[in-house]
Amino acid sequence: MGTSDLLEAFGITAANPMLLAGMLLGALGACLFTALAAGGSGRAAVRLADECRRQWRMIPGLSALKRRPGRTRSGPSAWPPNG
Repeated sequence: MGTSDLLEAFGITAANPMLLAGMLLGALGACLFTALAAGGSGRAAVRLADECRRQWRMIPGLSALKRRPGRTRSGPSAWPPNG
């Protein structure tokens, strides 16, 4: 009994509409998950960049490395930010 005989015995063919629909939905599910993960990473990166820009603007002497960044809004307890 070869592989093609086994596939035909269980009705696994490309012409089977249920199988084709399942394959398409499975592929779309993986693409959807990837898109959502990439979008979340992008939003987190934008928030991080905004916080860095805010600290560069607000803290005098930071660009000359005379002061360290503030710790008031950063850290796990400050997330999600209110603004």
